[in-house]
Amino acid sequence: SWNMKGVPEGAPLFTTTLKKLGYTNLFAGKAHFGPNDHPNGDPLNLGFDVNIAGHGSGGIGSYYAKKNFGKNQWHVPGLEKYHGSDIFITEALTLEMSEFIKTAVADKKPFFAYMGHYAVHSPFEVDPRFSKNYPNLKGKERAYATMIEGMDKSLGDLIHLLGNLGVAEETLVVFYTDNGSALMMANGQPLRGMKGHRHEGGIRVPLIVSWAKPNPKSPMQQALPIAANSTNDSIVTCYDFFPTFIELAKPSEPIPKNDGISFLPALKGEKIPNPHQSFLAHFPHGRHNNNLFTSYRYKNWKVIYNYKDKQWELYDLSKDIGESNNLASSMPEKVKELASLMLSELHSQNATFPTSTIDKTAQKPEFTF
Repeated sequence: SWNMKGVPEGAPLFTTTLKKLGYTNLFAGKAHFGPNDHPNGDPLNLGFDVNIAGHGSGGIGSYYAKKNFGKNQWHVPGLEKYHGSDIFITEALTLEMSEFIKTAVADKKPFFAYMGHYAVHSPFEVDPRFSKNYPNLKGKERAYATMIEGMDKSLGDLIHLLGNLGVAEETLVVFYTDNGSALMMANGQPLRGMKGHRHEGGIRVPLIVSWAKPNPKSPMQQALPIAANSTNDSIVTCYDFFPTFIELAKPSEPIPKNDGISFLPALKGEKIPNPHQSFLAHFPHGRHNNNLFTSYRYKNWKVIYNYKDKQWELYDLSKDIGESNNLASSMPEKVKELASLMLSELHSQNATFPTSTIDKTAQKPEFTF
C-alpha cells in the first residue's frame, strides 16, 4: 500500500508554481523522482522545461563516457553525444546545464536550475582530472575524494558563468544534499553514522545558501541580506524550500498549501516565527545500512527506538552531537516524555510498523523502563 511511484498526481509542486511565476525550470543529473515505467520517472512530467540525463533510476552505470555511462538498468539517457569520449559525467552535466542557463538569460527569463549530480553516489569511480591530488588515498576512498572535487569544480564553474552573464548578483545558490556520506571512511565526523543510519551522520546534512556574487547594494540582496559566514541552528528540511523560495519570488496569489515552513527569516539572521520543533525519521523496514528503527528529535533532544532488540537510545545533541553517550538508562523519564511525543506523531501519520514473523501483529515501540 506504500506510494512507490513518487509524487501523487495533482500534488502542488515547487516547479509548476515557479512556472506560473514566469520561471524556466532546468534539471540535470540524478532524478529518481519515480520509476521509469511511470510518468514521474521523467522530470519533464514534473514541471521541468529541460531534462538533462534524469530518469527513474537511483544511480548510474558508470561515470565514464568511454563506457557510455553504463549499459545496465542505470544507463543514463540523453548524453549520447559524449559516448566514447574521455569526459566524466560531472563535467558533461555542467557543460549541458551551462548552455541552458545561457539560453534562459538570453531570453531574459528567470530560471530555476536543479543540478542533481550523480556524484557522489555509487559506483565510486576515480575522476581522472583530480586523481593526482590524492596520492595517499586508494580504492573507493580515492575515487570518493576526486568525485567530491569534481562536484566542487562544477559549482565553481556555474558561479563563474553567472558572473560572466551578469546575473550573479540576482541569483541565489543553494547547496544541499539528501543524506549523509555513503562511505564510512568519509563520514562527517564528529557525527556518528552514515547514509541510512539512525544517527546524525545519516540525516544531518549540509545546507548552504548564498548569493552567487554578494553585493550589499543590490536591490534583491537588500530585500534578502545574507551575512557572510553566518550560521543558523534551526531545524530545516527539504520541503521547507517550497514556501521559502516561492515567497522570495513574490507570488501574486497565495502559496499552495504544503508541509513546509519558510526559513527566509533565518537567512536574514532573524528568528523563524514558528520553526520546526521536531524531526521524525521512521524506517520500519529494510534500509541501505540500518533497518527497523524510529528516531525522533525534539529541540535538542533525540530518542531512537530499535525494533529488533526493543532498546531505546537517548542523546542530548546540544552537548553530544556525536551521540556517544546514551542517556536512556539514566534518564528514563526523558525517554518516556519523548517516546510519547514520537508515538503521537507516528499515529497522526498513520505510520506502518514492523510486523512480527510469528503472529503477524504490528510491533509498536515499547517502553520497558
